[in-house]
Amino acid sequence: DVKPIIREKCMGCHQDYFLYDSLNADVVNGDFYKRVLNKRDMPPSGGLDTCDYIVLKRWYYNGHTSN
Repeated sequence: DVKPIIREKCMGCHQDYFLYDSLNADVVNGDFYKRVLNKRDMPPSGGLDTCDYIVLKRWYYNGHTSN
């Protein structure tokens, strides 16, 4: 559920997210939470719709594995 959202909404600017380690680094350092889940200003083209937001929020709070 997460991979298609990351591919569609994030990889236009964050091509390095193709490798999970790059995405995981932003999760670990807090950037993902701050920008995607808290401020909700990513992607800059208009943010996430509610369904995508819920999927990513659950993924984040459940330990952000690569599925």
